[in-house]
Amino acid sequence: MTQRNDDECSSCDELENFFFEYTDGELESSILERMRIHVTECSRCADLVDAEMHIRELIRRCCAEEAPSGLRARVVTRIRSTHIRIERY
Repeated sequence: MTQRNDDECSSCDELENFFFEYTDGELESSILERMRIHVTECSRCADLVDAEMHIRELIRRCCAEEAPSGLRARVVTRIRSTHIRIERY
């Protein structure tokens, strides 16, 4: 991997512009492949992507618990009653 040596790296700028689309895998295939190649060659961008993926994994693990059924039922009831009040206006 090479380090970004200058502030004018257009591939780094492009990755920054499409960062979340890239990490979500939502880019057009030609752009996605170009970004993949860049990330393998640029340690700075590879580190950014790696950090984002680790954060997402931590969030996934921390948010995997389900709310207790009683709480879920109360929330659904409250949403439905709010929805009904809004429709009446």
